[in-house]
Amino acid sequence: MDNIVIDYKYKLFNSDEWLKKNIRVSVYFDLSLLDKEEQLDIYSLPMYDDLVEYLDCDRTKIHQISVNIIDVLSNCKLHYFQTFWNSNKNWLIERIETVDDRVDYYELIISTVLPHEISNNSESDYEIMRFRKEDDDIKCLYHGVVRDNADGSQSEVLIKSQAIQKPDDIFP
Repeated sequence: MDNIVIDYKYKLFNSDEWLKKNIRVSVYFDLSLLDKEEQLDIYSLPMYDDLVEYLDCDRTKIHQISVNIIDVLSNCKLHYFQTFWNSNKNWLIERIETVDDRVDYYELIISTVLPHEISNNSESDYEIMRFRKEDDDIKCLYHGVVRDNADGSQSEVLIKSQAIQKPDDIFP
């Protein structure tokens, strides 16, 4: 665990100042999920799926979160950058994996709450889109709407995803 460093910082709305949160590796990762012989690495499962859960403040005040998880031995880095808006009901998160400062994987996830006037649902509907950059293309990995149902369950509608063309392919 000594080879992993976590740099966690966040900004509040109406502030340009980054606030640092000291998070120990043993707090960030769910160590109980590791097998006996398994070594902790930057890709091990975190304790929380939601980066806001590591903070002890009102989540509606959080504007941005930046987390770098670095393995100093292998020179691998996992970077998350999350931005919130609409009273934190909507968010965008960027995930970048680098090895020796070269981008190895890039993904962008967007989640928005659809207004009740559009969804005709008294509960909440979330539109979620996941994009991955491969070479010069942006590919849609997932596009769907997740609905909170009145009985507490959730249902999902998948929207057919096609690869998104580069602007110069669309407008020659």
